[in-house]
Amino acid sequence: MPGAETTLSIDAKNVQEALDQVSAKQHVSSTLLSVLSATQLANGLTRFQINIRSAATPPPIELSFENLLENLESQLSKVQTHQLLEGYSAQELSEKGLLDVPEETVRSGSKFARVVGSFLIPAGVDYAECDELFTHDMEWLLSMQKIDPVQIDTVIAMVKNRNPIETKKLLETGVLPPFPISQQDFAYQICEGGSQVISKIQGHLLINKNRLFLLPCDIPAQFILDPLQGTMEATGSFLPPFGRGAPLSFNIIIQRLEGQGIVFGIRSQAIFDALDLCNTKSKIANNVCLAKGMPSINGRDSAIEYFYSQELGTEEFSIMPDGRIDYKRKVKIPTAHPGDLLIKIALPSSGQPGMDIKGEMIAALPGRAIPISPGQGVRTSVDGREFYATCTGQICQTPDSIAVLPIFEIHGDVDSHRGNIEFDGSVVVFGNILTGFTVKTKGDLTVFGNIDCAFLEVGHDLIVNGGIIGTQAVPIKVAHHCIAKHLQNTWLEVEGDVHVISSCLQSRIETSGHFFCTDQRGVMSGGSLVCMRGAEINMLGADSGAPTRVIIGQDFMVRKRIREAEVARVSIQAGLKRIDDFLGPVLKRIQESPGAFDEAQSIRLRHVVAQRKEMSNHIQLLNNRLHRLYQAVTTPDGVQLCIRGTIYADTRVTICDKQWIPDTDYRNVIVTTDPKTGTLEIKNIKTLRRSA
Repeated sequence: MPGAETTLSIDAKNVQEALDQVSAKQHVSSTLLSVLSATQLANGLTRFQINIRSAATPPPIELSFENLLENLESQLSKVQTHQLLEGYSAQELSEKGLLDVPEETVRSGSKFARVVGSFLIPAGVDYAECDELFTHDMEWLLSMQKIDPVQIDTVIAMVKNRNPIETKKLLETGVLPPFPISQQDFAYQICEGGSQVISKIQGHLLINKNRLFLLPCDIPAQFILDPLQGTMEATGSFLPPFGRGAPLSFNIIIQRLEGQGIVFGIRSQAIFDALDLCNTKSKIANNVCLAKGMPSINGRDSAIEYFYSQELGTEEFSIMPDGRIDYKRKVKIPTAHPGDLLIKIALPSSGQPGMDIKGEMIAALPGRAIPISPGQGVRTSVDGREFYATCTGQICQTPDSIAVLPIFEIHGDVDSHRGNIEFDGSVVVFGNILTGFTVKTKGDLTVFGNIDCAFLEVGHDLIVNGGIIGTQAVPIKVAHHCIAKHLQNTWLEVEGDVHVISSCLQSRIETSGHFFCTDQRGVMSGGSLVCMRGAEINMLGADSGAPTRVIIGQDFMVRKRIREAEVARVSIQAGLKRIDDFLGPVLKRIQESPGAFDEAQSIRLRHVVAQRKEMSNHIQLLNNRLHRLYQAVTTPDGVQLCIRGTIYADTRVTICDKQWIPDTDYRNVIVTTDPKTGTLEIKNIKTLRRSA
C-alpha cells in the first residue's frame, strides 16, 4: 500500500541533505517524487520545495493464539523461577511467617447471554458460574436460589458441532451431595450447527468446569452425616427445605445414626436445636455435634523432679577496683559436684477406661516410665529413681540420659591450628578468636582475649574480657546478653541487653533489650544504636562531629522482618506485572475470536490465571503482614535515654518516632516521651559552654 504524498519546504545544501532532514523529522524513510522549486539563499543554502511520498508502514505481524499462549506461559515460568531463586515462593514465605491463610472466595455467576466454555447460553436463561459446587458452603447454596429458575422443556444451552452422544459425554454424570443431579435432568436434540440441551425439571442452572447442572426448585430438608473421623464424635449438617420440600424429624436423625451403629453419647438437645433452626427458622445448622464418646484417661507418665537450675547463665558480674572485670561470677553454667542430687523420677500411674459412640469400651493406657539412663559422671540410687553426680562439671541432659561433662575449653587462640568451633553447649576461649574464624555455640561463649573480625553465633550469653573489632558486613548474633570491654566497627544483633565497659566506636548495635555504656571512661561515638527498651550511656557522640544516631523504642527484629516482607512484595509485584503484560493480548484475542482456541489451550490458560491469582493473593497477605509489623515496630511510651556525662551537638536521637538533635553539648540528660502529649521531654539539663 503506497504512503501519503506531502510537499515540504527544506533549507539544505543539496537535495540529498534535504531528504535526510525529512527522514529525521518524519522518523520514516521517504521517496523523492519531484523537486518543485529551488531558491538560492544568501547563506549558501538552497530552499527546496519537495514533493515526497513517505514509505508505507508495513502491516503488523499478527501472532496466532498458540504463540500468544506460549509467550504467556514462558513469562509465567520465568517469574516463578525468579521467585524460587529469590526465596519468595509460597512455601518459603509461609515458613517465614509472612503469609496468612487466605480466605476462600466464590465467584458469582452472570445472567448475560454469552459463550461459557463449550456452551452457548441463550438469551433469557439465567445461570451462575461456580468454581466449586457444594463444598459444604451452605450459605453459598442458599444464594443460588437468587438465580431465576428454568422451566421444564426449556432450551438451556447449545453445543456447537456436537451430536447428542458427544454432548452426553461432555456432560458426565455428577453425584453432588446433598442433592443428586445427573444427566437424567436433561434431554438432547440435534439442531442447526450442533446440539441443544433441554431441561427436564424445573431448577436453577449452574455451570462448573465445563459441565451443566440443574439445582431443583423443590428440595426436601436434608440431613448430612459427616464421614466419621474415628469413633469418638459424630457431626452433621441440617439444610432447610427448598420451596415446598418436606421438613426433617428427630426420628429420621436417630434412624440414620443407628444405621451407622452410633448408639452411645447421643446429644438429643443439640439435635432438637438444629431441627428448630432448620425447619422453623429456615437456617442452616453446620457441624452439629450429634454424639460424643467418653474418652479414656491414660495413666500419668513418670515425672522428673529437678534439683538444679535448668537455665544457663546470669547477668551478674563485678568490676574490680583496678578496673578489670571479674567474670568468674558471670559464667554460671549449670554445674554439679560429686554427691549432688540431680533428678528424682516419680512412678507412673494407671488410667481410667472410656467408651466410643458405637458402645465399644476404650481401654486406658497405663503411664509410661521415663527411660532415663545415667551417663558419664552420674550414678543412680538402689531403686533407680535418684541420679547423683560423681564428678565436677557441666550438667547435660537429653530425653533419655543425663550426664555431667566438662565445659568445652580452648586453652589458646581459635586459629588455623584449631579451626572453626561448633558446640552444643558452652565454650570458653582463654585466648583470642582470630580473623576469619567461626564459632557457633548453643550455650554461652566466654572469651578472655579479643575477637578480631570473626563470625559468631551465640545461643545464650557472649562475654568478652577484651574487645571486639568486627566488620559491618556480617552481624555477630547473640540470643541473650552481650558484655564486652570495647567495640570497634562491629555489627551486633543481640536479643537481650548489651553492656559495653569502655568504648563503642563506629559500630552498629541492634538490641531488643537495653544498652549500657556507663563506665567513667565509657563513650559511644559514631555509628548507630537501635534498642528496644532504653539506653544508659556516659558519653554520646563526639566533639569532632562523628555522625552518631540513637533510636530508642524500636525492635530491630521486627524491622528486619519488615525489610524481608517489603523486598518479597516488590519482587512478586514485578513478576505479576510481567505476567499481565503477556496475559493482556491473550485475553484480547479470546474476546475477538471466542472459538479460536481448543480445550487443551483453555486448560493451560486457566492454569496461568490460577497462578496469577495466587501471586495476587500473596501480595495481599504480605500487605496484611506488613500492616501488623508496622504497628509492632514501636514500643509503648516510657522508654528513655539516660546520659550520665555529655551528649555532643548534632547527635541524632529518636525515641518512639520523635527526633531530637541537640544544637549544643548537654550534661546529665534524660530524654523520654511525655505519656500525655507524646512529645519529647528533656530533664535535668546542664548546658556546657564550649571554649572558643
